[in-house]
Amino acid sequence: MSRVATRPLAIDRDDCTWYTPYYCEENVYRLCRSVREVAPDTAADVVFVSNKARQDYHVIMIMPIKPALKPAQAAPATAAAAAATAYVYDLDSVLPFPAAFGEYVARALRTDAAARLPAQYQRNFRVVPASLFLEHFASDRSHMLNKDGSWTAEPPIAPCIATEASTMNLSEYVSMETNLDSATFGKVYTEAEFVAKYAQPPAPAES
Repeated sequence: MSRVATRPLAIDRDDCTWYTPYYCEENVYRLCRSVREVAPDTAADVVFVSNKARQDYHVIMIMPIKPALKPAQAAPATAAAAAATAYVYDLDSVLPFPAAFGEYVARALRTDAAARLPAQYQRNFRVVPASLFLEHFASDRSHMLNKDGSWTAEPPIAPCIATEASTMNLSEYVSMETNLDSATFGKVYTEAEFVAKYAQPPAPAES
């Protein structure tokens, strides 16, 4: 059973040597695998950010936190960290790695500005438990090929990710109109629902 951590797992961005620009889904897959290797019982979620128009997408990892200290009990220098209910691991962001969820919402997602976008461009968030993502995700990288067979961006050195059931299911994660609440592909949230989900203290860890 996954357990909610009491503090974010320290991961040095420089240690993520497998990072490859423009392949955020594979970067997060390998990040989740690294977390599983050092803290196999720690709860984490993979989040796909996109919209119904499927303009673009991005992928991040979120680690829910249940602080050992209440903010009022913490020293002033650590009060903000004690108040955090989740941390965001985004290898493509200039924010701290990881960043407290509230800081990420305000400075990266900019939900105040996003709310003014036309309806078709309003963002949705597909949340998938990291354990399920590691079990089911597959990509043959065909979405990164030009019509002439050349790459739009150089692929990772590592082999493509595949499972016994699939060699390519990326579209199932990126789509915000299918598999809205799936035991395999996670659950889709509106922006407001997503922020509310991680702005609250997580439920008690399972024993």
